[in-house]
Amino acid sequence: MTNCSPELILDYLNRAQVRCTYEAAAEVMGVPKQSMGRYLGDKGWRASWVVAKQTGEPTGYSDKDKHPRLHRWKHVITTGEELVRCMKREVTEFPE
Repeated sequence: MTNCSPELILDYLNRAQVRCTYEAAAEVMGVPKQSMGRYLGDKGWRASWVVAKQTGEPTGYSDKDKHPRLHRWKHVITTGEELVRCMKREVTEFPE
């Protein structure tokens, strides 16, 4: 899969206002899902779009740290392939 920066993923998720799982983001970044916290940075609205598959919620976030539109859509992107496909549709300069 493509080695993509966390900034590019978070930019997309925030513009689209859609959630994706830690697994999907980690797969696209080419890193273990257990290390996603350090790549996402501080807990806050911007990073709250990356969520646990089981709950659909960002792990360890208080309500004030979650984006107010976090549950705008029921759908959660669960695979790296789907995340790349969605990003490619929107972003013209996605690294191959």
